[in-house]
Amino acid sequence: MKYWISSLILFVLLFSLFYRDNNYSDKVINYNGTNLMVSIDGVSSNKLPSEGTYYLTRYKCGNSGTKIEWDNSSYELNITNGSSVGGIACNLTFESKPRLSLMSSGSYVKYIGNNGCMGNSCYGYNANYKNDDDMGYCFSADNKYITNGYRIFYVDNDSVYLVSAGALECVKRSDSSTNSLLYLNELNARALNYCNKEFAYNGECNNNSVRSISDFDYDKYLDMNIYDCLNNSSNKFCGYNNDLIDNGGYYWFSSNYDSAGNKIFSWDPVGRVIKSDTYVKDYGLRVVIRLKDSVYVVSGDGSYDSPYVIAVK
Repeated sequence: MKYWISSLILFVLLFSLFYRDNNYSDKVINYNGTNLMVSIDGVSSNKLPSEGTYYLTRYKCGNSGTKIEWDNSSYELNITNGSSVGGIACNLTFESKPRLSLMSSGSYVKYIGNNGCMGNSCYGYNANYKNDDDMGYCFSADNKYITNGYRIFYVDNDSVYLVSAGALECVKRSDSSTNSLLYLNELNARALNYCNKEFAYNGECNNNSVRSISDFDYDKYLDMNIYDCLNNSSNKFCGYNNDLIDNGGYYWFSSNYDSAGNKIFSWDPVGRVIKSDTYVKDYGLRVVIRLKDSVYVVSGDGSYDSPYVIAVK
């Protein structure tokens, strides 16, 4: 039988048969090295990476239910939900410096703003942050953010959109204006302080590359219209228990709800739901940053303690 193999090399895994209810539970794969071939930085190999930092950036298995995970510190593969009792054929690609856009949503990224921000907030620390047991808050110390830093929000047209995990500062109306559109402009203007031209899309600091989190971002990430989720605590797809949305604290969306009533959208951590509110409240600013398509990973594993260190090609 003739096989056509491109840059992704055929990889056949032969593993111990811990079989139960037509599904394999999570386990490390035991493989026969003579049947193992992978692509490492575009070069075919008959073994897994065993040193250095390599990321499993792509894989495709004959069984669509098969999930593969790679631990780049222990150099082990893990298989989940395989439904075949025989060997599983997969195409695997490893890269040492993959594009950030290939990494998972929710991963942490080491990013530093430098366009006018002040202090630790430039590094992604929340307003009123004290330590990792006291992550900071806006409006109410009873509702603290559960994490800080910058995280991959979503990928669109090969561009990564980062989001601040908590809130970088607390913002309320700064003048006597009752025009909610002016307030939305203020939120976006404040967000520009967290731009970094080295990484920002097109190397420019404007609201095409850096802005306050909006209904557009909400829709892109959850595929849910923010209006449909207003006061809709029964719909768990609206962000409930999703820590990129449901992050423990109050924050604004730079999205107008009612100009006449001077209301914009916000996240309510008590009801854990989208609300609308007048902007006299001291809620958090969350920043969304569109990165250049060429940003790649230098090191790190994307966890909170080891965020991806990035560079630009």
